Amino acid sequence: MICLDTNFLILGLVSGSTESKKLIHWVQAGEILITPMPAWYEFLCGPVSAIQISTMRAFLQEVIAFDDAQASTAAQLFNATGRKRSLRVDAMIAATSIGANAKLVASGVFNICCITRCSQCTKATGIKPTPPTNFGLVPLPIRLGNKA
Repeated sequence: MICLDTNFLILGLVSGSTESKKLIHWVQAGEILITPMPAWYEFLCGPVSAIQISTMRAFLQEVIAFDDAQASTAAQLFNATGRKRSLRVDAMIAATSIGANAKLVASGVFNICCITRCSQCTKATGIKPTPPTNFGLVPLPIRLGNKA
């Protein structure tokens, strides 16, 4: 199961992009694609057209609801990564991916370091982070706090 972040949803609509090629490849390979409700919300904030929304939704098996357990995990991640306001939604996306036991893929900078074996987040949350994905995507820089 592959969990897509907001930037991946947006760039997946760009014809010929790495993200659009990966979406097509994964669907053809029978992969289950999901996205967290917070990422879907950000995507819908757009600007996006109704056609773009329905196109992206057709790729997704499910939009995962954000529940109490994920809220607790997101709060732990948010607190463990310095409580930066800009990390709130990223923490929610990461927590939803963790709760779904899915591999999170992102484009650009994703701010929650726990996805790549950060010992600080593991100690703070007790969550064992997932190993980095190997999808041949543009390297996924992860940052803790405000430093790249």
